[in-house]
Amino acid sequence: MKNINAIIQSNQARGKELMSRILGSSVQFEDVSKAFEELLPEQARNLQDICKFYEHEMLLGRDSGAYFSGCLAGAAMIEAFLLLFCVLQQPAVERTESFRKFAKKKGPYLTVIAHWTLRELIPLSEELQWIGATMVEKDLVAALIDGYYEMLPAVKPGITQEEMEGVVEVFRSRPDVALLTLMQSMRNLVHAGRCIRLKRNLPSEDFADWAKLVMVLIVEVRDCMILKLNSVYQQYIVGLLGSPGGVATFSKVLNQLGGVRSPNN
Repeated sequence: MKNINAIIQSNQARGKELMSRILGSSVQFEDVSKAFEELLPEQARNLQDICKFYEHEMLLGRDSGAYFSGCLAGAAMIEAFLLLFCVLQQPAVERTESFRKFAKKKGPYLTVIAHWTLRELIPLSEELQWIGATMVEKDLVAALIDGYYEMLPAVKPGITQEEMEGVVEVFRSRPDVALLTLMQSMRNLVHAGRCIRLKRNLPSEDFADWAKLVMVLIVEVRDCMILKLNSVYQQYIVGLLGSPGGVATFSKVLNQLGGVRSPNN
């Protein structure tokens, strides 16, 4: 499994070193990060807060053994992550087939995506490779496949070996999409009517095992999204600074840092 905290700390260390070379050792990395965060759209900052809120609720559910509740909060967190990507990568999103398919009603871009759920966001994520097959831990995929072979016959009595191999092949080829879809399916079980149609008895031992497994998978998806978010932020800021008002934007950041001089001065 990824040691996401260690990766974040390593990225921060590299960021501090870079900022020190560009702006001088007197400038604090935390101040730079805060100043640049103010350049993000308001919707992005709001979605960041929503991600953190749902993440907190997810971990509360996981740590207390309430795995299904944790899955629900975790799916909401991932949905917020994907919407955050939409906000920060508007040009890329608008070029996709997914956007043309799902943006049926005319209106401002942010109004359109604000109505999207996992139903629209998962195909978009697949098309833009926001997670990508290579980002998911191979050991986790292998463990998940083993779990599927063991648990799927109990969940879907009568499933054939051929059908099971088809499910497993999806995990092998596109584990990112498979994890998102599995998470979506778990989240949709909050609807009682769906449980009746699927003849799914939630208060059961096998369901508790599935919820625990999906809980682990959601944490893996979160880690992948955090890693991707680092490059998404960089692309957004670089694009912003390269825009016609980029010089003024950079000056605004420097002023927020207490009048630090530009490296070109």
